[in-house]
Amino acid sequence: RSYALYLDGERRKEELMGETPDPLEQNRVANNNLKQLSADLGRAHHTPAAVGVAGNSSSGLDAYGLYLYGVVLKDMGRKAEALGILCQSVNEEPLLWAAWLDLAAICTEAELVEDLPLSPHWVRDFFLGHILLELQQNEAALRTYSGLSEQFPRSTYLLAQKALAHYNMRNFDEA
Repeated sequence: RSYALYLDGERRKEELMGETPDPLEQNRVANNNLKQLSADLGRAHHTPAAVGVAGNSSSGLDAYGLYLYGVVLKDMGRKAEALGILCQSVNEEPLLWAAWLDLAAICTEAELVEDLPLSPHWVRDFFLGHILLELQQNEAALRTYSGLSEQFPRSTYLLAQKALAHYNMRNFDEA
């Protein structure tokens, strides 16, 4: 229900942006359902979970609910809160790549990433490589991706990410 409400707000936001000719006004268009979603998901988050319902969380939200709550907080500009919620989400469900990507969108400094309370998992290493590449720390990203290549030797994704890092460093032949 919450995700459908979020998507409905995003659809309406896109429609309003299309009708608004001024680019500055387009940036001010927001999802009108964010406040309601924030309140609903915040209440659910602070409600103790029934035994066995929400995985490892003491929250009333599972990893996917936490992800949506994190997205809502991020869209509302409450990035510090969103960081914590998204970390909870990826710690509960490490394979939820969308949550990792939203976490990466909030992280604008490598030092911030180092301080995140993330559980050790191989997806975390993919995230670190991704964020290092986004922050133009190409040599560190190459080291991370090279380590992952030992675990996943046939991964075309890793090959493409390493090529992108080489391209960013102007190593065109290697790329």
